Parts: sequence; C-alpha cells; structure tokens
Amino acid sequence: MSTVEIIRSFRDRMPWSVSHSVFSDLELGRRANWDKTLAHAETGDESYEEKTEDLLDALTEHLLCGEKLVRFYEVEKEKIKDFRRKAENLQVDDNIFSDKFPILVPENELNGPVPNLSVSAIHKNEEGIAIVLSSKRYTYSRQKFLKDQFEDLPPELSKYNEFIGVSYKRYEAFDVLWIPNNSSVIEIRADYPEGKEATQVVYAINQAEIFFSKKFGEDYFQNKINFFPAIDSLYKSRDDGKVIELGFMVSGAAQKLEKSRRDGTCCRVEAYHLSGIQGLELPIAVYRIVVMWKRPHNSNSYSRPEVGIHGRSTQTAEPSPYLTEIAISRCGSLEDYNFVRDRILRHCH
Repeated sequence: MSTVEIIRSFRDRMPWSVSHSVFSDLELGRRANWDKTLAHAETGDESYEEKTEDLLDALTEHLLCGEKLVRFYEVEKEKIKDFRRKAENLQVDDNIFSDKFPILVPENELNGPVPNLSVSAIHKNEEGIAIVLSSKRYTYSRQKFLKDQFEDLPPELSKYNEFIGVSYKRYEAFDVLWIPNNSSVIEIRADYPEGKEATQVVYAINQAEIFFSKKFGEDYFQNKINFFPAIDSLYKSRDDGKVIELGFMVSGAAQKLEKSRRDGTCCRVEAYHLSGIQGLELPIAVYRIVVMWKRPHNSNSYSRPEVGIHGRSTQTAEPSPYLTEIAISRCGSLEDYNFVRDRILRHCH
C-alpha cells in the first residue's frame, strides 16, 4: 500500500478539520486542503514515506470510529462470553474489500458486482474486538442549471426556465460491530459521513443487526440503550463540554433551536439563552443537543470530538421518549471516540 493511496483514502472520508490533530500527532505537515496535501504526497515527500505504517494505523482507527451513527446494546452477562467466542472465531471474507482494507475501494472498481455486506477486517486490541463490514452505498448531489446554458432544447423542455441535474456516486461504507472485553455494552457504528441521509444510515444499522444475527445464530441486539435521557443530563451538566446546538420546547408549545460557533459561547450559558429562559413559568424541554469537547493531543494540537443526540420535538410530550441512535463525529483517534462514548454512557443512566 502506497502513501499516496493512504492519503487519498483519508481525503475521501476524513473531515479536513480532523486531519490537523492526526497529522500533528505524526509530526507531518499538511497543505491548504486535502487535494493539495495529496498532490504534495505524490511528489514523493520522504517524511510521508517514513510514516507510511503510522498513517496506515491512523486510517484504520478512523475507519473504526470516525463519523459514525451509533447504536448501543446491553447484552446479558451470561451471553456476552459466548458472543465474544463466536466473534473471535469469525473469518474475514475473501474479496475486493478485504484485499484492499484499510484502503478504500475506488469508485470505478465498485461498478461491477460486489458483496452487499462483507466482513472486510477483524481488529483486536487490549480493549476488545471490532468486526468491520464493508458495503457499496450511493450518495447523490443536485445542481441547478439555467435554460440559457443549453442549446437546441427539445420542445417539451423549452417551457422550463431551470433544470436540476442529479449525480449519483458510489462509495465504500464501513460499519463496525464493537465487542468490548470488560463490558456487556456492545455497539454498531455505521458510517455517517457529513451530508449523508440519517435514514439511510439507520437502515444500514438494521441490516448489520440482521447480518450478525444470522452469522452468529442468535440475536444479541434486542436490548437497545435509550439515549433520550442523556439529552437533558448533558444540558444540565454545565462543565461537561460545550453545547453548540440546542433544540427545546417552551411553555405554549413554542419550538426553539439555538446554535453557537465551535469557537463561540456554550449555548447553556449564552446570555440570550439565559435571559430567555429566566422569564418562563415552566422549565424548557430539551429534545436535541450537540456537544463538543476540546481534547489536547500534544503541545501543538488538539481534537474537537462531538456527539449529536437528535430527538424530535414531539417526543417532549411523550411519557417515556425513546431514542436509539447518536452521531459521534470529528474524532481524531480511538481515544477521542472512547472518551465521548464513556461520557454518554454515564449520562444515560
């Protein structure tokens, strides 16, 4: 695997802002953006070539935890040991996904028939085992065109002033089953790149549940952890991260959504927010929250991992609201991801 292939895979899935901590930890310089960094790597920079294995490890970590929609499950203690044993005996499938892992399969190689879901890698460390599922997914973009941009339009189209072009793109997705060594809480982490539809990713989680239930001969995914209680708990924990997005209901059924810049004031203590809620007769009912933490990596870099817990406003009227997915994003490493996961679990109970 070449350094250029590794950088290209980073470019295709890691947010540019996240790359700062990754490259700083490896003492590697970057250029102005991913394309320029890739072009620089293609010149054969020796400092990049010397860190090929480190870059490969960083890419693997990103595939395991970067930009994920996550569902947690509590497995009965008498079943978790048997589950781990089955997972450790699982074999990697022999196909294009496993051949290239952790390098992403290029789009042109996804044109032909590829497996719907495939075990492309099994990653073990002192904390547990991660089983990686690869699959082909689609994303699309829309672009507006004006009538004047076209010549010789057919009569049936000449009455329109604008046209919308839809472009479809294939990409390799990485969904992960995580089974820890010292806990009965397992996870499915589905790829959730920025701009992708959450409904598509929820479907991917459901498909992963079905895949592994058939693979292991038992459904270990019945007891899903409810994240909705963590929303209010995080909001009330003033010293736990910075709230950069807050959705809530106020008395009279009014719906509010507040946002803050990542380098701005926490929504919990923002003056406009505090003055607004002081005049209310009843407490606000929070249903949506995004929290960011600033974590130093070394003297020159830090990461800003985030969690997004996106309930619906109508759930504030339910006696026992239930939410089974959260978005964990902008993690520069597994340490960042584990930090966020552990904090959320504490707020769920």
